[in-house]
Amino acid sequence: MNFVKQSIKLFFQSAVLLGAILAINLLLFKGTMQVSAMSATETKLFNLIEKYGEENVIVENGLSIKVGQEKTFVTQDMGQATVWVSTNDNIVKVIKNNTFRGIAPGTTFLVSEVNGKHHILEVFVDDGSRISRSINTASRSVNSTTNGTFYKVFIDAGHGGKDPGAVANGVREADVNIGVALKVEQKLRAKNIDVMMSRTTNVFVELKERARLANEYGAHVFVSIHANAAGSSAAKGIETYYHEDKPAHKVFASSIQTKLVNYTGANNRGVLSQDFLVNRETNMPSALVECGYLTNGSEAALLATDSYQEKLANAIVDGVVNYLQENVQPYKWINVDNKWYYVNPVTGEKKTGWVLDNKIWYYLDPQGVRQTGWIDYLGRKYYLDSEGKMKTGWLLLEDKWYCFEDSGAMKTGWALIGGKWYYLDKTGEMKIGFITDNNRKYYLGPSGAMQTGWVLDNNIWYYFDIYGAMQTGWIKPDKVWYYLDGNGEMKTGWIDYYGTKYYLNKYGAMETGWLVDGNTKYYLSESGAMQKGWLLQGGKWYYLDANGAMRTGWYRIDGAEYFFYDNGQMAANVLIEGRRINVYGRVS
Repeated sequence: MNFVKQSIKLFFQSAVLLGAILAINLLLFKGTMQVSAMSATETKLFNLIEKYGEENVIVENGLSIKVGQEKTFVTQDMGQATVWVSTNDNIVKVIKNNTFRGIAPGTTFLVSEVNGKHHILEVFVDDGSRISRSINTASRSVNSTTNGTFYKVFIDAGHGGKDPGAVANGVREADVNIGVALKVEQKLRAKNIDVMMSRTTNVFVELKERARLANEYGAHVFVSIHANAAGSSAAKGIETYYHEDKPAHKVFASSIQTKLVNYTGANNRGVLSQDFLVNRETNMPSALVECGYLTNGSEAALLATDSYQEKLANAIVDGVVNYLQENVQPYKWINVDNKWYYVNPVTGEKKTGWVLDNKIWYYLDPQGVRQTGWIDYLGRKYYLDSEGKMKTGWLLLEDKWYCFEDSGAMKTGWALIGGKWYYLDKTGEMKIGFITDNNRKYYLGPSGAMQTGWVLDNNIWYYFDIYGAMQTGWIKPDKVWYYLDGNGEMKTGWIDYYGTKYYLNKYGAMETGWLVDGNTKYYLSESGAMQKGWLLQGGKWYYLDANGAMRTGWYRIDGAEYFFYDNGQMAANVLIEGRRINVYGRVS
């Protein structure tokens, strides 16, 4: 009985201890623990941060480039002597110091050590099938409502979770970013503006996911909030970025930058352009704000305070609201005499140019009439369907395929789409079959995709290298030699190459060694060249005449008679048909 009581007592003690351990773990990981495992991108970043130490790392704002695009990147304070090292040359390859090139679709990181700090730069490489979605117009008209509000704003608190951003003077950038972002959210909602956040707690969110969420949400504007860092503690001030390929977004960035400087009195570092991923991959006007330098002791101390974060939040909110009120107005469609117009019901103003309504682009002529069919805009062609909706991606028109960028501009020339190359001529028509570009021939299959390797066309075989260029002359794929004539056609049978004969079997492969063609036997060397004259093989002599044919029976060579058996071997030191043949094969 005492034993049972003791066992029960031990069981309850163990249960209490286990519960305490679980409670401690939950407290330790509160706010950072996630149900799902880290993504591959987060894992790579975390490993780099762990390698160098959080205090010695500055996580730069990520970039987005295309396959084949070269990019030079240094911050204002890193200096031109910056040397980047890629963690994956198969995705991004450093060409020289601070210049790198997108090699293949994917995400990787570059690292550069400057003044004892390891700068980590995330680079996303896409395959070119999606490009900047923005059309270069000064303003957009949008018609959208959510929960009774009109404006929709996406607020992105930079970094988070395993990614601290910059860390200096005891302050983590990720903490400053979320502090300001939450205040911005609260103030926008107080103005009856709908808001979506990339994160509201200390979690990691991939850069591509931030852009995807904003696009899916259909925000009118996008603001990414950050704090800066530099190699010098003297650097200070506020700067705001827009995407270098979207000059129309400078208006939005300027609206925020002006308010930030006015509200805080901080050093004005200006409105700048850069290839930041969140600015490039978002559909709407976007701005990335650097609220100050953590590497500057005075600014770091300010950025950590609630009162200064309030000033920053008020400035960002006013900058956003001013832009929305001046550039994003509620319009609606009206039909007059079978012509559609986009009109402000309050002022009666008709919109012209490009307008975005419910995530769809339309184009209105100078009189405000909605257009359909083909239009020319700033030297590029666009196609609008019967309802005026701008088309993107592939489109079949009158049995011809065309392809349009995400911006709606018609593609011409080579285009990499979904990992495959296509060619669209000057009219935008997708080509199939043979084409010539820069004096090189290429072959496009029935789907329009560029072909590589062997291609059968009209019962003729051709070969195209990994870049799609048609090959001529000798080639050796898979350790076998083939010959393609000047038209690229794979040859079979006998060919004469600079006075030497070669034989290619019915599959086009070059033959070597003994060859029987018809009733004649030939010998081809290791290089494939047809042999003539005397041939020593396996210790036996053979003779191949001027046409390369192996001789049998009696045959006169240079005035001497020889005898060759049916297998072509020369007879020696033997009596044949009453005639004595010496050890050298000659008739004595």
